[in-house]
Amino acid sequence: MWRMFWRQLLRQLCTPFGRCVQVLVPGYKMRLAQQAYSSLASNYVWNFFSNAFFNILSYALLMMLLFQWLYGGILMFTFVLLAIAGVMYEVQDFLLYHPDHPDQARILVLTPAFFSLPYENVWLVARDGVRLNAFFIKQQGDLLATAPTVLFFHGNAGNIGDRMPHAQRLYSESHCNVFLLEYRGYGRSEGSVSEQGLVLDAQAALDTLLSRSDIDCSKIVILGVSLGGAVAMKLASLPSCRDNIMATVIVNSFTSIADMGACMFHSSIAKLPNWMLRNRFSSLEAIKSVTSPVLFVSGQCDQVVPPRMMRALHDTCQARKFFFSVPKLGHNNTFLAPHYGEMVRDFLGAVQGRHLPNFSSAIAQSGVAMAGRPLPSIPTAAPPLQAPYRRSSFSADQLANNLDDNDVSLSGEDESSCTTEQLGWASSDPINDVSSTPPASTSHFNHDSFRTVTL
Repeated sequence: MWRMFWRQLLRQLCTPFGRCVQVLVPGYKMRLAQQAYSSLASNYVWNFFSNAFFNILSYALLMMLLFQWLYGGILMFTFVLLAIAGVMYEVQDFLLYHPDHPDQARILVLTPAFFSLPYENVWLVARDGVRLNAFFIKQQGDLLATAPTVLFFHGNAGNIGDRMPHAQRLYSESHCNVFLLEYRGYGRSEGSVSEQGLVLDAQAALDTLLSRSDIDCSKIVILGVSLGGAVAMKLASLPSCRDNIMATVIVNSFTSIADMGACMFHSSIAKLPNWMLRNRFSSLEAIKSVTSPVLFVSGQCDQVVPPRMMRALHDTCQARKFFFSVPKLGHNNTFLAPHYGEMVRDFLGAVQGRHLPNFSSAIAQSGVAMAGRPLPSIPTAAPPLQAPYRRSSFSADQLANNLDDNDVSLSGEDESSCTTEQLGWASSDPINDVSSTPPASTSHFNHDSFRTVTL
């Protein structure tokens, strides 16, 4: 069919020349000559181009065979590497996010009512239209309007129901309202999880709190644990959000996904270009733009996120910052440290400029001012700093040179004497990090009645 098409096209192109001949030599014979000439010319052109085309194809095939014979191994190896890179790019979400772990985490979500906590079930919509679920645990009476409100970002596994023990300590001991956000793709929230999606979720949660009239919107505190810490630092670094955040609390978080991959798999992952990483969470860059006071809480026996990453975040942070090391506790159970809730309460009190024992005294004695506001002077008869807070053994000269660097330990014991056995209930799986039941002596919570997944 195509051959007949090209012949007809060439015949039409040759017809005008034949008509010129007909004008010079009229008659029936000239018309026959014209038809013969058109047919002959079209056949000649078709044969020329068809032979040239098939010759080119033959030479191209020969070149391909020669290239395959000489460089086939290199070519095949390149294709295999590209295929592996594509597969690894697609499975990065599978390695990082675990909304279905443990089983039925998308279905079974414990409510604060299980812990006798007053709460409100909240539905909100992110800027891209995804519906999100959240629990708002509210203080009672007049305390609701005056207490700080903690916007809680959890880790990469489970759901907000698994964070109730942590939220209970913030509610009962820190005297805060607690807003637990469920990421997209987790629990009852809709959508599928991604790095950009988590940032949109965090912005939607902050906008929801700012739109409420029953709380003090000037006392919003964001708290993130592990992956949630990366989300919190990203939110606190955004110019449109940083002015609405009173303080930031980071618990056992990491510097970047590339650094975590280097720790868990191979050091070469840290050298990969950013375009090969589906999720980056470059917290070390984000923390540079955080302007609110930051409290870093690090479990020194953390087997998932190396404590040195928390130190790196603290050292990079340019805002007022405080570092609390918790010895003998790991990634999942740092919040079970004695007086953890009191420590958070005292930190928030110091941010607001109120004089509180222990923490506020320690900061004021070092002459630190938070967010440009000097802390109130402490009388000479103020009680000395006692357990559970212990100032690091800085000399007077070191304190003078590090006014923004406040290190406090929750125990007087040596942090370097941490062993694997002391973790007790920390997970042996560095990816999912799903904890089992902790020893009863570490907390007054009834851990037999719920699952704890606090990565």
